[in-house]
Amino acid sequence: LIFNKFVSKHQIENRNSLMVYFMFASFLFSFALFPFSSKAIPPILVLWRIFIATITFLVGYYFFFVGIIDTDASVFAPLFQLQAILVAVLAYVFLGERFPVSNYAWIGLMIVGVILVSADEKMKIKSFLRKGLMFILGMQFLHAVSNLFVGFSLKKVGFVDVLFWEYIIIGICSIPFYLFTKPNLSYPRKSVIDFIIATYLSSFGALFLFKAFEQNLTISSTIALMSSPIVFIISVIASRFRPKFLEHHTPKVYLMRALGVILILLGAIKVSLG
Repeated sequence: LIFNKFVSKHQIENRNSLMVYFMFASFLFSFALFPFSSKAIPPILVLWRIFIATITFLVGYYFFFVGIIDTDASVFAPLFQLQAILVAVLAYVFLGERFPVSNYAWIGLMIVGVILVSADEKMKIKSFLRKGLMFILGMQFLHAVSNLFVGFSLKKVGFVDVLFWEYIIIGICSIPFYLFTKPNLSYPRKSVIDFIIATYLSSFGALFLFKAFEQNLTISSTIALMSSPIVFIISVIASRFRPKFLEHHTPKVYLMRALGVILILLGAIKVSLG
């Protein structure tokens, strides 16, 4: 998350360019997965579910690249924990993973936390309604839907096959996306390579995540998104010593955001493990 924010701020500032590089790197990763896949085409129904998972994932990622341009890392990182709520609710409805009615109170607590992490120096409620923030929230919903359909697919095929076919579909989608947007791809080689390496690391993370999804979608989603406190701490430290690196705000703002992070994490843990 921090690396994506740094790249979008200092190296590759165009969201369409970031998206093409991401899609291209993801497609290349499918070649590394192929030897470990079943090398069989999944049933049509499973392919359809993987397709829905992929499209919602891609649109969500595009929302992410749009949102991070004007959203602080210390704001959007905690918002990733909201995905745990959405996954829990969707898993409850469609996969039969149950949680008690009392969890609605914890969901309300997380909403309060979201408002707090969006605080800035003006301390006004309209800070929560910033365009970038809305795109990040939209990403969380779309990726929760994507994870739900990944969960559906994992009931029929292995986690390597799901990720392999997802990346194949991403490769196919990259062609019309590039032709339609025609983004600038003449960025410095080092910036592109760094971004591709980061994408590969995320791909390895997705591989382990899908394996965990085979056991329990709700709990795995929560554990996977627990990086938000780390991102927040790094953002605060960078703000003190290198203000131009990511962001810079007053201690009062970071105190409010820290409280929001605590509320979001507490609510997510209670919802997922309840």
